[in-house]
Amino acid sequence: YCLGRGLIEIATNHYRSYAAKEFGICISADGQCDKNGLDWDVAGFLVFHLVIMAFVWFTLRLLIEWRTFSRVCGRRPKGTGEKSGFEDSAVMQEELRVSSEVAAGVKPGSPDRLIISKLSK
Repeated sequence: YCLGRGLIEIATNHYRSYAAKEFGICISADGQCDKNGLDWDVAGFLVFHLVIMAFVWFTLRLLIEWRTFSRVCGRRPKGTGEKSGFEDSAVMQEELRVSSEVAAGVKPGSPDRLIISKLSK
C-alpha cells in the first residue's frame, strides 16, 4: 500500500507542478506547487514506512525460514526425515527392492525409469 500510494502522490505532485508551469494555476493548499517528490509531506513518509515494513517483514520471513517459532513453541516441524516406528511390510519390501536396484545399478530393461530412494511417510 505504501508503494502504490507513494507513486500516486508523486504523480499527483508532478501534474500539479506541470499545471502550475503551463497554465499558471496553483491548486495546492499551501501555495507551493513545485515540490520534490520525496519531500516528507509528498511521499517521504510513505517511503519511510515502506523501508520500516520491508525490514520487519524480511526479519519475520527469516525467522520463519529458520523455524524459530517451532523451536520456541516446542513443536517439531513435519518431515524431518526420521522414520516412524510403524512400517508396513509392503513398504519395507519396496524399500529393499529399490535399494538393491540402486546398489546394482538400474538395468536397461527395468520398468523403473526414475528411482527416488529413502523417502518416508
